[in-house]
Amino acid sequence: MDHSYVPRLVSDRYSLDAKETEIAFWGFADKLCRGDITPNEFNDTIREKLKIKDSSFDWTALNNEKVVPIPESHQLLENIAKHLPVGLLSDTWPGLPEFFHDNKIVPAIDYAVEIYSHKIKSVKPEEKIMRQAEIKSKTKPKNILFVDDKQVNVAGAKKRGWHGVIFDPQNVQLSVEKIMTYLGSHPASRSHSSF
Repeated sequence: MDHSYVPRLVSDRYSLDAKETEIAFWGFADKLCRGDITPNEFNDTIREKLKIKDSSFDWTALNNEKVVPIPESHQLLENIAKHLPVGLLSDTWPGLPEFFHDNKIVPAIDYAVEIYSHKIKSVKPEEKIMRQAEIKSKTKPKNILFVDDKQVNVAGAKKRGWHGVIFDPQNVQLSVEKIMTYLGSHPASRSHSSF
Protein backbone atom coordinates (compact mmCIF):
# COMPACT_ATOMS: atom_id res chain seq x y z
CA MET A 1 0.00 0.00 0.00
CA ASP A 2 1.44 3.32 -1.03
CA HIS A 3 0.85 6.01 1.61
CA SER A 4 3.19 8.54 0.01
CA TYR A 5 0.30 10.52 -1.46
CA VAL A 6 -1.03 11.49 1.99
CA PRO A 7 1.79 13.91 2.90
CA ARG A 8 1.28 15.55 -0.51
CA LEU A 9 -2.47 15.75 0.09
CA VAL A 10 -1.93 17.28 3.55
CA SER A 11 0.63 19.80 2.27
CA ASP A 12 -1.68 20.82 -0.58
CA ARG A 13 -4.81 21.05 1.56
CA TYR A 14 -3.14 23.09 4.32
CA SER A 15 -0.65 25.04 2.16
CA LEU A 16 2.35 23.49 3.86
CA ASP A 17 5.85 22.73 2.67
CA ALA A 18 5.69 19.26 1.08
CA LYS A 19 9.09 18.10 2.34
CA GLU A 20 8.38 19.28 5.89
CA THR A 21 5.04 17.44 5.85
CA GLU A 22 6.68 14.25 4.61
CA ILE A 23 9.39 14.48 7.28
CA ALA A 24 6.76 14.98 9.99
CA PHE A 25 4.80 11.94 8.79
CA TRP A 26 7.76 9.59 8.54
CA GLY A 27 9.12 10.90 11.84
CA PHE A 28 6.08 9.54 13.67
CA ALA A 29 4.66 6.87 11.32
CA ASP A 30 6.58 4.01 12.94
CA LYS A 31 5.31 5.01 16.39
CA LEU A 32 1.75 4.98 15.05
CA CYS A 33 2.18 1.69 13.20
CA ARG A 34 3.94 0.12 16.19
CA GLY A 35 1.00 1.08 18.38
CA ASP A 36 3.16 3.32 20.59
CA ILE A 37 0.76 6.21 19.97
CA THR A 38 -2.93 6.24 19.06
CA PRO A 39 -4.25 7.71 15.82
CA ASN A 40 -5.57 10.69 17.84
CA GLU A 41 -2.16 11.24 19.43
CA PHE A 42 -0.59 11.01 15.98
CA ASN A 43 -3.04 13.63 14.65
CA ASP A 44 -2.29 15.94 17.58
CA THR A 45 1.47 15.50 17.12
CA ILE A 46 1.34 16.19 13.38
CA ARG A 47 -1.01 19.13 13.87
CA GLU A 48 1.35 20.65 16.45
CA LYS A 49 4.50 19.89 14.44
CA LEU A 50 3.10 21.44 11.24
CA LYS A 51 1.12 24.18 13.02
CA ILE A 52 -2.19 23.04 11.52
CA LYS A 53 -4.98 25.05 13.15
CA ASP A 54 -7.81 22.78 11.95
CA SER A 55 -8.93 20.90 15.08
CA SER A 56 -10.75 18.32 12.93
CA PHE A 57 -7.50 17.30 11.20
CA ASP A 58 -7.53 13.51 10.80
CA TRP A 59 -4.66 11.79 8.99
CA THR A 60 -6.53 8.48 8.75
CA ALA A 61 -9.55 10.14 7.13
CA LEU A 62 -7.26 11.83 4.61
CA ASN A 63 -5.49 8.52 3.98
CA ASN A 64 -8.77 6.71 3.44
CA GLU A 65 -10.19 9.48 1.26
CA LYS A 66 -7.78 8.83 -1.61
CA VAL A 67 -6.70 5.22 -1.26
CA VAL A 68 -7.92 3.01 -4.08
CA PRO A 69 -7.44 -0.66 -4.93
CA ILE A 70 -4.87 -1.60 -7.54
CA PRO A 71 -6.81 -3.94 -9.88
CA GLU A 72 -3.68 -5.56 -11.33
CA SER A 73 -2.39 -6.53 -7.89
CA HIS A 74 -5.83 -7.85 -6.91
CA GLN A 75 -5.92 -10.06 -9.99
CA LEU A 76 -2.37 -11.24 -9.38
CA LEU A 77 -3.03 -12.16 -5.73
CA GLU A 78 -6.32 -13.84 -6.58
CA ASN A 79 -4.46 -16.02 -9.10
CA ILE A 80 -1.57 -16.75 -6.75
CA ALA A 81 -3.96 -17.65 -3.91
CA LYS A 82 -5.41 -20.45 -6.06
CA HIS A 83 -2.04 -22.22 -5.90
CA LEU A 84 -0.08 -20.87 -2.92
CA PRO A 85 -0.81 -19.61 0.57
CA VAL A 86 -0.87 -15.80 0.67
CA GLY A 87 -0.29 -13.75 3.77
CA LEU A 88 -0.75 -10.10 4.60
CA LEU A 89 2.08 -8.42 6.54
CA SER A 90 1.30 -4.75 6.93
CA ASP A 91 2.41 -1.67 8.84
CA THR A 92 -0.97 -0.35 9.95
CA TRP A 93 -2.74 1.42 12.78
CA PRO A 94 -6.06 0.63 14.50
CA GLY A 95 -9.03 0.76 12.13
CA LEU A 96 -6.99 0.65 8.92
CA PRO A 97 -7.12 -3.13 8.27
CA GLU A 98 -10.89 -3.14 8.69
CA PHE A 99 -11.22 -0.17 6.32
CA PHE A 100 -9.04 -1.92 3.73
CA HIS A 101 -11.07 -5.14 3.93
CA ASP A 102 -14.49 -3.45 4.05
CA ASN A 103 -13.68 -1.27 1.04
CA LYS A 104 -11.86 -4.01 -0.88
CA ILE A 105 -8.61 -2.04 -0.94
CA VAL A 106 -6.94 -5.42 -0.38
CA PRO A 107 -8.12 -8.43 -2.38
CA ALA A 108 -10.97 -10.42 -0.86
CA ILE A 109 -9.12 -13.73 -0.69
CA ASP A 110 -8.69 -16.28 2.05
CA TYR A 111 -5.39 -15.13 3.62
CA ALA A 112 -3.37 -17.88 5.25
CA VAL A 113 -1.98 -15.33 7.71
CA GLU A 114 -2.71 -11.67 8.50
CA ILE A 115 -0.19 -9.76 10.60
CA TYR A 116 -0.64 -6.10 11.47
CA SER A 117 2.16 -4.07 13.00
CA HIS A 118 0.04 -2.25 15.59
CA LYS A 119 -1.09 -5.61 17.02
CA ILE A 120 2.43 -7.08 17.10
CA LYS A 121 4.02 -3.80 18.33
CA SER A 122 6.68 -4.02 15.65
CA VAL A 123 7.11 -2.61 12.12
CA LYS A 124 8.74 -4.05 9.03
CA PRO A 125 11.57 -5.08 8.76
CA GLU A 126 12.11 -5.46 12.52
CA GLU A 127 12.94 -8.92 13.86
CA LYS A 128 9.74 -9.33 15.88
CA ILE A 129 7.22 -8.84 13.07
CA MET A 130 9.24 -10.78 10.51
CA ARG A 131 9.71 -13.68 12.92
CA GLN A 132 5.97 -13.62 13.67
CA ALA A 133 5.29 -14.06 9.93
CA GLU A 134 7.54 -17.12 9.86
CA ILE A 135 5.89 -18.63 12.94
CA LYS A 136 2.29 -17.96 11.93
CA SER A 137 2.82 -19.12 8.35
CA LYS A 138 4.67 -22.24 9.55
CA THR A 139 7.01 -21.63 6.65
CA LYS A 140 10.78 -21.73 6.47
CA PRO A 141 12.38 -18.39 5.52
CA LYS A 142 13.72 -19.83 2.24
CA ASN A 143 10.13 -20.58 1.20
CA ILE A 144 8.73 -17.08 1.73
CA LEU A 145 8.32 -14.59 -1.09
CA PHE A 146 7.99 -11.08 0.32
CA VAL A 147 6.63 -8.28 -1.87
CA ASP A 148 6.79 -4.70 -0.58
CA ASP A 149 7.02 -1.17 -1.92
CA LYS A 150 9.97 -0.22 0.30
CA GLN A 151 13.53 -1.28 -0.51
CA VAL A 152 14.50 -1.30 3.19
CA ASN A 153 11.76 -3.84 3.96
CA VAL A 154 12.69 -6.09 1.05
CA ALA A 155 16.37 -5.89 2.08
CA GLY A 156 15.39 -6.83 5.64
CA ALA A 157 13.40 -9.80 4.38
CA LYS A 158 16.32 -10.98 2.24
CA LYS A 159 18.63 -10.78 5.28
CA ARG A 160 16.31 -13.29 6.95
CA GLY A 161 16.66 -15.65 3.99
CA TRP A 162 13.32 -14.74 2.41
CA HIS A 163 12.98 -14.03 -1.28
CA GLY A 164 12.00 -10.45 -2.04
CA VAL A 165 10.52 -8.40 -4.85
CA ILE A 166 9.93 -4.64 -4.81
CA PHE A 167 6.46 -3.54 -5.87
CA ASP A 168 6.52 -0.10 -7.46
CA PRO A 169 3.05 1.50 -7.18
CA GLN A 170 4.12 3.96 -9.90
CA ASN A 171 4.84 1.08 -12.29
CA VAL A 172 2.27 -1.57 -11.43
CA GLN A 173 2.47 -3.60 -14.64
CA LEU A 174 6.25 -4.00 -14.43
CA SER A 175 5.93 -5.00 -10.77
CA VAL A 176 3.30 -7.63 -11.57
CA GLU A 177 5.50 -8.98 -14.36
CA LYS A 178 8.50 -9.20 -12.00
CA ILE A 179 6.45 -11.20 -9.49
CA MET A 180 5.09 -13.53 -12.18
CA THR A 181 8.57 -14.00 -13.62
CA TYR A 182 9.90 -14.80 -10.15
CA LEU A 183 7.17 -17.34 -9.45
CA GLY A 184 7.57 -18.91 -12.88
CA SER A 185 11.35 -19.20 -12.71
CA HIS A 186 11.75 -20.65 -9.21
CA PRO A 187 10.92 -24.37 -9.00
CA ALA A 188 10.56 -24.08 -5.22
CA SER A 189 7.86 -21.43 -5.70
CA ARG A 190 5.23 -24.16 -5.57
CA SER A 191 5.86 -24.40 -1.83
CA HIS A 192 6.30 -20.69 -1.13
CA SER A 193 4.14 -18.55 1.05
CA SER A 194 3.71 -15.02 -0.26
CA PHE A 195 3.48 -11.85 1.85
